[in-house]
Amino acid sequence: MVTTARSHALAEASSAFIWTWLPGEVQPVPAGRLHRGTDGRHDFGYMSDYLDRPNAIALGPDLPLSSGMRALPGAELTGTLRDATPGAWGRRVLRALQLDRRGAEIEIDIGDIGYGLLAGTDGIGALSYQASATSFEARLAPVTELEALAEAVARVELGLPLPPELAAPLTHAVTIGGSRPKAIIDIDGRCCIARFASVHDQDDVLLDELSMLQLARSCHIDVPQAEMRKVGDRQVLLVDRFDRTSDKASRQGVISGRTLTGLSGQQECNVGWPYLAGALSRQEPMYDQADAWRELFRRIVFDIFIDHADAKLRGPSFLWSGATAKLAPAGVSELRQERHKATSSSRVSHRDISPANIARACDAATKLGLDQSVALAIIEQVRAGIADHDPAAMYDHEILSSYQ
Repeated sequence: MVTTARSHALAEASSAFIWTWLPGEVQPVPAGRLHRGTDGRHDFGYMSDYLDRPNAIALGPDLPLSSGMRALPGAELTGTLRDATPGAWGRRVLRALQLDRRGAEIEIDIGDIGYGLLAGTDGIGALSYQASATSFEARLAPVTELEALAEAVARVELGLPLPPELAAPLTHAVTIGGSRPKAIIDIDGRCCIARFASVHDQDDVLLDELSMLQLARSCHIDVPQAEMRKVGDRQVLLVDRFDRTSDKASRQGVISGRTLTGLSGQQECNVGWPYLAGALSRQEPMYDQADAWRELFRRIVFDIFIDHADAKLRGPSFLWSGATAKLAPAGVSELRQERHKATSSSRVSHRDISPANIARACDAATKLGLDQSVALAIIEQVRAGIADHDPAAMYDHEILSSYQ
């Protein structure tokens, strides 16, 4: 258990060592050092011992292997190193844990480095923030029942104190991105992300999320396995992790779409799928490119057909090997409709396949360099998947045939 003084020091730390699990390895190694200067800007450099390793890899596309410290762009931490820190929900949990340690009346000022150092070490991806370059501190939650996690999550949302027996399990809630309540848990031999309903939800959001994953799978989109569990009077959605090997011994690097495309801040909130398609088509570090473009296009078509507004970039992730990136399975946050209530029997809304939407999809296919015949076949697969879930979905076959 980290002491209060130790926790306080980590929260305000201005430097950290970045450790990584190299591909195929089961133990992490120190890779680099991150430092925040008095002006608030960050510097990063690889350690010489790491650069001497024959299997050393770049931690991300924005961190090529080179010697010496380099200044990172912008006043805030961005890119690969930002991806390895907790998201909005994890930071909220961490602030709640710090309040319980230090007293609610004390102002908490935790920087990005502090969040990284206080987060658990079983987070998404293959990076971990550490205070030492020689000793790896495993920050793991005890084996926990879902009931305890669900209760702890609810108390955080309600602003209630966390007793020690509920605070400890939340270590794994401070290791993951996104803004909705969630935690990482091993259950029935599976590495899962447990997604919880918010106390502020007015609709059955978890059922909507499960339905969206099921609908995406029926449209041949690569999504993780998921199931709903009843926990007391609560529901919990368990989604398999995509960043662990089948034996759970080694880890896969993960970077966000914003890191791969160089987007940050408000930029990522204002761009749509067409921009993402164009940006990725210009990226060198992609492998299985033909398959990647088809999968990306399938998600674009899916987004166009079920949404009622211009699609926005909603957080696709990529598996990172050190030199190349591969589109990861689509997560709930990438697929979830944020602006509309579910209206159909499948609990997701759909829109007619109109000429305007076909044109939008075909424009995205052009940006990805897909042949028209391939694009139209994917459009039909998505259309059929939606129709299987919602027979009432209207569709005029003459619209699609006119493009052939």
